[in-house]
Amino acid sequence: MEKSKAMIDFPWQDCTIPENLLWYVRDAASDRQLRLFACGCCRAIWPLLQADAPRRAVDISERYADQCATAAELRAAEEASRNAQSLGYWLENWTTAEAAGPDPWHAALWTPSLTAEAAAEAAARAALKADPAAAAEQVASDAWHAERQLQCLVLRDICGNLWEKVRMRPDWLLWENGRLAKEAHAIYEEGQFHEVPAFARLLERAGCDDAAILAHCRGPHVHFRGCWVVDLLRAPQTSRRTEVISGRRWAPLTFKPARLQTPSRRERWSASARTQAA
Repeated sequence: MEKSKAMIDFPWQDCTIPENLLWYVRDAASDRQLRLFACGCCRAIWPLLQADAPRRAVDISERYADQCATAAELRAAEEASRNAQSLGYWLENWTTAEAAGPDPWHAALWTPSLTAEAAAEAAARAALKADPAAAAEQVASDAWHAERQLQCLVLRDICGNLWEKVRMRPDWLLWENGRLAKEAHAIYEEGQFHEVPAFARLLERAGCDDAAILAHCRGPHVHFRGCWVVDLLRAPQTSRRTEVISGRRWAPLTFKPARLQTPSRRERWSASARTQAA
């Protein structure tokens, strides 16, 4: 299918508004990818999730995305997270409850803003604890923008570049009795996604010379559950990445304006952080 002008002009690699990226891939991304993106946003603020219920909600949602948990377990995890006693502030519970919600699109669309606000509030609180005279509003704003940029990296890690065709040869998968697939499974099942950069060396030894695959593995960004390269090698016959390349099932793009940062939000961060510090 020939690319439309809107597809060509969209700044997929440079966009820093995760909601715009989501609307761009809505008709191409699977429910699994959308849910794992929501969970990835929560993983990005994992140190802030101090209670058991929020962390369990993320774990169950990830398992549900891989068809390893039931809908009843997902509902129970969502309810437990939403009703849990927060050890820090309400955002950690609300965020993970959204990520464990029944609708993956809704989860993907709302989790980024909630996790960004959680990161901003935590940063402002830490700044005021260290120095009561700190510019909490600016600290919160910087943390919010940094988290939003990270969320864009998470989505690109899961979906990949939609316009780069990946060519995977069968002999890569046959190398050393299927070692690549075994290593990819180990990375995925054990959650060792920090090993993805080192995985590039194995790919080269197997004969991989695809620039997109190798560059993604060695990129400066972190990797999350659902990383398209790991998925491609775990189950190439069912990978959504290959389905997007071969199917080209695109619908007209619809963009909605992202919610802008407003003074009232910054004032809320500052007020909340100062209340907690008092």
